[in-house]
Parts: sequence; structure tokens; C-alpha cells
Amino acid sequence: MNNVEKLYHFDPFSGKTGIPLEDIQYFYVPFDQLMNHSQIETILLTEFKKQAIGKFYGLLGKSGSGKSSVLNYLLSELSSAGSKTFCIKINEFYDDITGPRDLLRHIIRQIHRMSSQFIKLGETEKNQARKMLAKEYVYTSEERQTAKTGLKTWFNVIPMVLGMSIDASTELESQSGVEITEDTTLEELIVFTNQLVESLQKNAGITHVVVMLDETDKIRKPGTTEISSDEAKTFFLDAISKLEKTKCSYVFVLNNQYNTASFKSSILEPYFTKTLEIPSITTQKAMTMIIEKRTKAACGQVKLNDVWDESCMDHLYSFYEKESLRQLMPVCRNSIEKARSDDAETISVRHVKHAIMEEDQK
Repeated sequence: MNNVEKLYHFDPFSGKTGIPLEDIQYFYVPFDQLMNHSQIETILLTEFKKQAIGKFYGLLGKSGSGKSSVLNYLLSELSSAGSKTFCIKINEFYDDITGPRDLLRHIIRQIHRMSSQFIKLGETEKNQARKMLAKEYVYTSEERQTAKTGLKTWFNVIPMVLGMSIDASTELESQSGVEITEDTTLEELIVFTNQLVESLQKNAGITHVVVMLDETDKIRKPGTTEISSDEAKTFFLDAISKLEKTKCSYVFVLNNQYNTASFKSSILEPYFTKTLEIPSITTQKAMTMIIEKRTKAACGQVKLNDVWDESCMDHLYSFYEKESLRQLMPVCRNSIEKARSDDAETISVRHVKHAIMEEDQK
């Protein structure tokens, strides 16, 4: 199997969304590395390992800039055995989450879901998941491909439970299984949340519980599909005063509609410990590092120029400059498919140009 065939078969450029948690170690290049200084990941990882941390953190960036992948990277790094920080990543932010009561109810149910799923897993699956988080698999190994297929349906929601004892995870399921009805008050939900945190601290030796909320850019005007910065401001002003009563910390993903002077002065500056802005990748070298890491994941320790012909990166970077990383991935994938169709051993400039042309026409 030549390098083009490997790239086609193992498909490291698939998808337009963030990098899945199970692939993060093979594909993700931290922004700190791309920018050559601490800007995002190191700052947050250092923050969450402190004895005392803040309540609210923001990750601000345009659509397709890599915010979701940053969360998955943090989740992976903080999921190692012996970690003192317990992370819960909420991937869905539903339209019916209109205030802090809905949000806490959703968080408690997610914790119950992930702990329940973990307890129901067989020991083989648990060991496979632990190996995947411990980075014991090679990306292309048959064992990993089998594990990934079997674990994919639940892997993204329960990584932190993997480092816990069965007694602690059973206790977590029991605590989070509290009945929540329409009559359950906000104050009761705050009490339930704090009981969960106390259980984790007591039974699993956890210092901090961090809730990571993706997709919070979906806050809209009531009864419409229009995203509203004003509605977001109202939501956060209401939520912050209530969430401050919980023993959790929160990371909110914030899209560009939050990047206004009004939102910053009324929400981010007075209430958030840190708001980090996802930097734009402004050099061809940084973009090339991303393509190179994914290429090597599938092909092994090859030289990039042995797989992508000279000048391919020039054309890909020109495309990236007017689009985003999210649009760049399918262009890379389509370039590989065209090279494979030609039975080529490398991806040529012609393949890349044709892939860009087709993406531009969509």
C-alpha cells in the first residue's frame, strides 16, 4: 500500500467538524505550537491544575477556527490516570436551554448518562478505551481501528470516568440519578450539582470539576432562528449569578457574535477569569504542520514532500487564507481521492488545484 493509498484508506482528513476525541492525539497540533508561544492550551492546562481556579472561562473564535478541537485536546490531556480535574464536555446546547435551571438539569443528566454507560461496559471495552486515552495505539493499527469502531458511540462523553475506580463511578451514577421533574427548583438543582462535586472530591480524589460547554453560539431570539448577541447577554447575566453558587467551573465556547465591546464589558471582563481568543493561523508553515501531522498519522515517519509534491502547500495555503481550516480538510481529502484515481504515488499540484476548484464551486 503506497502513501496515497494509506491516506485514502485511513482518511485522516475526513470531516468538517472538530477533531473527535479519539483522534485528537494523532491529528491535533496545539495552537501554542503553531504560534510558537503559550497562547491557549498551556494557559488553560496550567490554570486547571492550580489549587484554586476561577468560575468562568471563555474560548472565543470564529466558526471553523478550532474551538471544539481545543476542548477535546484539553479533555484528552486532563483524562490521564491520577488527574485531579474532572471534565464534563457538553456537546449539545439545545434551543430549550433558556436559563440556568435548564442548563444545570442538562449537565446533571449528562453526568448520569456518561457514568451509566461506563458501568454497563464490559472490561474489554474499558481496557480498550483506557489504552486509547493513554496513547498506546498507533493510528493505523488494526487493534485501534477495531477499538475505535466499538467505542465510537460513547467515547466522547465518558473519558474522565475511565480513571475512576468502579466504586467511585458507581457512586457517581447513583448521585446523578436523582429524579428531576418540572417541579424541581433551581435551588434544588444547585444542591444536586454540589452534591455531585462533593462525591467526586470524596470518592475519586478530584480537586476541580470543569464543565465545558460547546455550541453556546446557538442562543437565538425567541421564536426565531436568528442568533442574538443581546439574547446571549441576557442569558449569561441570568446564568452567571446562579452558576456561581455551584462548586464547578465552566468553559464556554463563544463564537464571533460575542466578540463585541458591549458583550466584553458587560459579561466577559467583570465575570470571566480568562477569555482566550483562538488565533488565526497566518503562516504557511503553521498550516503545513497540521497537514504534515495528519499525513504522518496515516503514512508513518515519511517526509511530507514524499507524499505531497512541491508547491502543493502553496496552493492549499492560498485556499486556506480565504476560507478556514474547516474548508481546508475536504480539499485535502479530495486531492487524495484524485491522486488515487490516477494511480499516482504522490499528490500533485494538479490534484490539489482540481480539488480547490470543486470546493469553490459548491
